[in-house]
Amino acid sequence: MTAHFSPSDKPVEYTIEQKSSVPPETWNSFVSAVLNLYYTLPFGFRPVRPETDSRRAALDLFRPYENSRVDASDELVFSGMKEDGYRHRIITIGSKRTRDVLSVDVIETEFQMSSDLFTRLVMLALHNICGEHFLVHSTAGARSWGLPLALLKSSCNADRLAGWEAPEAVHYSSLFGEENARLTEQAIVNNLTMSPAIDLRQAQWEDIVALEFRLYGESPSRKEVARNVDPAAVLVDITLGTSSSGRLLVELRDFEGLLHWASLNIPAYEDGIPDGEPVFLSRNHLALLRDDVRNGQLSSFAGNPTYGETFYAELQLVALWAEHCIRTLDFEREEAFFIAIW
Repeated sequence: MTAHFSPSDKPVEYTIEQKSSVPPETWNSFVSAVLNLYYTLPFGFRPVRPETDSRRAALDLFRPYENSRVDASDELVFSGMKEDGYRHRIITIGSKRTRDVLSVDVIETEFQMSSDLFTRLVMLALHNICGEHFLVHSTAGARSWGLPLALLKSSCNADRLAGWEAPEAVHYSSLFGEENARLTEQAIVNNLTMSPAIDLRQAQWEDIVALEFRLYGESPSRKEVARNVDPAAVLVDITLGTSSSGRLLVELRDFEGLLHWASLNIPAYEDGIPDGEPVFLSRNHLALLRDDVRNGQLSSFAGNPTYGETFYAELQLVALWAEHCIRTLDFEREEAFFIAIW
């Protein structure tokens, strides 16, 4: 079988245990929530009706039980798009408990873009609307719920979903400072919700998932991670920003690799970066910086082959900031820059 991307040592499994049948009024609330969640997602993140492998309308994911009313929506049935190398996993959630003995349904989405995020949103809906009737769980713990909750808070239905909670408490990793963690989360959400027609590839989704698992997972402390950094390295604070009011502002610490990249790729700074002066980046510079991060061009610095691993979070945050600027700035009137303080 084709080896798939995984952000952790073990495959992530979600489990659903149905304790009892769901009353019609509660189930109707769940159906309404799922329909709204479906249309909140960019097109490529929407699942399909398994029988047709097509995305026509959210209501197509619901169907009546056998011998039930024609217009009933008793079961939610969906899957990811049929893609080479992916097992065709059909996920079914019904309003009625049809088993005499409690049993657990195990779901492994393999981080397939067309089903992974939607599956987690559906499980959040089960937990918050049908919590008396369903138990949901992820072997990845809080790392499965942080990003879906952040997306919900930024959606047009944010007021209606304000009270939603995760099955397990969500927390940021110790690899991130509180403010940078919040900004990283905001950057990911912006890149997923910039437009309903956003076109992301599976590889880009995997990059986001990898960062997501660093952002919310339990991670070693900064001191422990930094043990591979050259102790003689120069410490530098870097602020990434734009000239547009209210835009994303990112602060980085001890991140000299970005200065080295600028000296190699921006001729005006080949002799070094001025202390405290803004370094302006054009749209082309931002695209090159984003691609170099994603392609691993910044994974080694100052003779340290583990630099990319040690500063993984910072590198991904820089790439997301660059993508954010490319998508949102009017470069005839606005500018993107960073300022380094030595």
